[in-house]
Amino acid sequence: MTGRRGASWREAAGVHRTTIVSCLTARPSRDLILAAHQEVTRPWWERRRKGFELYVSQFVLNEAAGGDLVMARNRLELLTGLRQLPVTDEVMELGRALIEDGVLPPKAGNSPEDCGQVQL
Repeated sequence: MTGRRGASWREAAGVHRTTIVSCLTARPSRDLILAAHQEVTRPWWERRRKGFELYVSQFVLNEAAGGDLVMARNRLELLTGLRQLPVTDEVMELGRALIEDGVLPPKAGNSPEDCGQVQL
């Protein structure tokens, strides 16, 4: 995997979660913490993201497509063009094992989507 010159793959690549596009597309929040997240996400997206290889999974695309139709369209538009990680049987199996073995708390979820997203 490549990214910024001289950066390790962990610094140069990121698995894209819906949190980022949600911050970019959401109406301004009245919650101080959420508003701060929105405020710092915009400049990062505009200036810094090009220094990283961003990836999404089908889980992220499904989550981004939910909710308000206009907001969903805005989120999906931002995700267009990002490389997609494959969701394999091995990904799903390892995700389930992590939850079943108690490595992750029950609140992490136990649906196939939750298990796979945890692993990716």
